[in-house]
Amino acid sequence: MNVIVHLLVKHGYSVLFVSVFARQMWLPVPAMLFLIAAGALAASGRMTLAVALGLAITACLLADMVWYEAGRRWGDQILHFIYGLALNPDAASSRSKETFVRHGARTLMLAKFVVGLDAATPPLAGLSGTSLTHFIAFDAIGAALCQVSMSDSATSSARTWIVLLRTPPDWARLGSLLCSPHWLCMPAASLFDGIALCANFEWHASHQRSLRRSWTRANRS
Repeated sequence: MNVIVHLLVKHGYSVLFVSVFARQMWLPVPAMLFLIAAGALAASGRMTLAVALGLAITACLLADMVWYEAGRRWGDQILHFIYGLALNPDAASSRSKETFVRHGARTLMLAKFVVGLDAATPPLAGLSGTSLTHFIAFDAIGAALCQVSMSDSATSSARTWIVLLRTPPDWARLGSLLCSPHWLCMPAASLFDGIALCANFEWHASHQRSLRRSWTRANRS
């Protein structure tokens, strides 16, 4: 977490923009943690929350436009690519199509809060022939809802998250934080980023303890 804060302090809003864009392109980048760090810096007056929020929404929308164009050009091939790791890619693709057909472009407004549907709706919009104007309008609303809820949760809980991520996590406190009303409205995929990073901290801490015990036993012998 200290590294993320340092990157934001050194490079500013550009790092936040790139992280959100990369995450929305489904690259393994913990954009949520960058937003948490931005919230903490905004609370201390070192960043402007409105600017960070605007850039996050813009990055999210631009990445979704890439997926929209990919869906328009390559259709079902993109859906099979997105769901390639699913147990049943065809069934997952069919469910997403049915949801989009049932609710239309309005699906874009809430899709970012549903794992799997988030990735599929932009290419589905392109595949279904949704006009670019309608896509941008509904997707911008969805991106705003997602990023506002995320930034609000990040700002209100930033100090707690930073404490949790600087050291091997206290799982009781982590569970309490994730069950709070603020984090229950977070996009699930972003929560998985935070949990995965905490698990990574725990693994490294356990590994270091094991190495220290082995070193101690070797010195005694």
